[in-house]
Amino acid sequence: MADDCDEFPPIIVNSTLRESVLQFSMPSAEVLASQRARDEECEEELRQLRLQYEKQEATVRLVGCDSSGSESEASLTAAVDALRVTSGSTTPEPDAAQIIAKLANELIEYDTIFLPQYLEVLLTKKQDIICSVTNEIVSTIEGVILEGVSEGGSEVVVAGCWLAAAAVWRAPRVSSAGALLRAVLRGASDHQVTAIGAAVARSLSSPAWLVRVGDAVLGPLRPQRLLAERLLACALARLSPPPARLDIERRGVVSLRDVIACVRDVWRRSAAGADDGGEETPDEARQAALLVAGRALAAAECQPGSADDARALLAVLALPPAHHHRNTPEHLKVLVGASKLQILFSQLQ
Repeated sequence: MADDCDEFPPIIVNSTLRESVLQFSMPSAEVLASQRARDEECEEELRQLRLQYEKQEATVRLVGCDSSGSESEASLTAAVDALRVTSGSTTPEPDAAQIIAKLANELIEYDTIFLPQYLEVLLTKKQDIICSVTNEIVSTIEGVILEGVSEGGSEVVVAGCWLAAAAVWRAPRVSSAGALLRAVLRGASDHQVTAIGAAVARSLSSPAWLVRVGDAVLGPLRPQRLLAERLLACALARLSPPPARLDIERRGVVSLRDVIACVRDVWRRSAAGADDGGEETPDEARQAALLVAGRALAAAECQPGSADDARALLAVLALPPAHHHRNTPEHLKVLVGASKLQILFSQLQ
């Protein structure tokens, strides 16, 4: 393992911004062995939980076989099973290496030497090394936050983009990504927030991923709210038809009328079985439209004079999005999601 570690150069984060060079040193073989042992223990616990869940599922199915066997009961059981065992989103989590590669190209004007080096580590597929280097990056960002982020410093943009990506990628897990991102943004300028939003939006192809990053960064401070709003606007623009897309991206804000037009268009395309050639499937587009609509309605609760538009949006959500999808689990999840929004925001109706 020590020989493998020697193949990689030390990873330097924002070396030009500090008097002392920050380097990520590869951990010793003993540390890696200890981490691997802990990972194996966690994997064993997950395996046991999986076995327990499968036994419970088998019991449920055996009990279900004792029913009357009518077609309606069978359909209802299948629908409930589909909703119970699948997640609320049909969009898979993004790959860390792909996002880092895109961010390295987007942030070429900044001091991002550590991004291509981190990409090399990710491409090794060696989980112990990846986890160790990722933890080193997190510790470095925590140290920068404690020392105080310099005003106008490029570390705000670079660290902000890395944390935004870490908040949504599949692995390695960075559970503190959202909290650290909010901390990095505390003193960020509007220009820095705009730079982070633009780079992240161009690096994440799915509207659902942009919504998730917006949820992670949302906080009481202006930079946090501004970035969350810009990312939500980018997600809405991705889902909207081309004539409205550029206008929403230019304004960088979300209005209920934009959301109404977007949801109607997504519903129409779903009903027609149309695929506009985007990176998201029709199922993913419907799910993402619900995510955007829910956050727009939540913001509308604090905005005077928005009740009429909110009622109009809730009315649109009440319409079946696609007739030919009515028997699929994806369609049922959309209906359940729309119903939840109508219940949550019933006071606006």
